[in-house]
Amino acid sequence: MISIATQTSHSLHVKAGSHLQESFRQILKAVPATKVLMLSVHGEDAYIVEAVKSGAVGYLIKQTSADTGCAAIREVQKGNTFFSPSIPSRLHERKPTPRRTI
Repeated sequence: MISIATQTSHSLHVKAGSHLQESFRQILKAVPATKVLMLSVHGEDAYIVEAVKSGAVGYLIKQTSADTGCAAIREVQKGNTFFSPSIPSRLHERKPTPRRTI
């Protein structure tokens, strides 16, 4: 189980194995002002893209220094995005899911 605590003292428990988009939906529904900053061992493009599409405003690779992690939290609190320096800027923006035409 993943426990999430927000600055407003709300607590939310998301089941382990929940799909990322569903987890973010639950979090943002419970506390709409929440800004999701991911910390992950996965640095591959697909993981980053899914996190951003799901609503993350930042993504840190676990090897990120403590100073960079603190900077990320400060930037996200200000309403900015933040990504580990190793993440290419092309992955920072949320792109709408293309609509399929039939």
